[in-house]
Amino acid sequence: MKCSGLAVSVQCFNDPFDCTAEGGLADLPLVMWVDLIPSGAGRCSNSRLVVLNATTGAFEQTLCRFPNLPADQCLNSCGINPADSSIYCVAGLNNRAAESNFARITCPLTGNDTFVPEGKICWLGSFPSVTSRAGDFNTRNDNFVFQATGLFQMPSIADFPGYTTQPPFNLVPNSTQVGSLNWQPEDLVVVNQLLGCWVKVHG
Repeated sequence: MKCSGLAVSVQCFNDPFDCTAEGGLADLPLVMWVDLIPSGAGRCSNSRLVVLNATTGAFEQTLCRFPNLPADQCLNSCGINPADSSIYCVAGLNNRAAESNFARITCPLTGNDTFVPEGKICWLGSFPSVTSRAGDFNTRNDNFVFQATGLFQMPSIADFPGYTTQPPFNLVPNSTQVGSLNWQPEDLVVVNQLLGCWVKVHG
């Protein structure tokens, strides 16, 4: 029997992010920064995990990059999960897009002054009608808390399987709204310290 027209989701796996590895990232704030396409309606050509100098505000090093995401999406709302030491982000357009996609990423620490490695993304599922600019993990558990139309919580995200392409899984039933927002998401910045790694999520 020959099947056609069916999308096949291939499972993939990520490596934990070791901020205590040689090179010493544990005391440095990290930012997921996006390169917007000029006049691109919120689309991105690249997302980069960079080291921020908190004193000068300058980016000192790009650890890894994530170019050419599906539909030119941007990685935002990133945090390190204390349950599995993995980085989770929400991918979407920077213009209040109709859908965002949850991602677990691997950032290989193999770069140097002349070479920036590409990271790996495993896609977990979608969250319709959301543009998220900030997120992080509850330090008491592995619940991912992120900003959308309100403040939402996604429990046990470390248990979600990852796939090489964005799967058609609606993750809304897995989440609960835990608060409302009275400010613009563009103004929301979250800073947290998990596992000795400083992560700054910039909107």
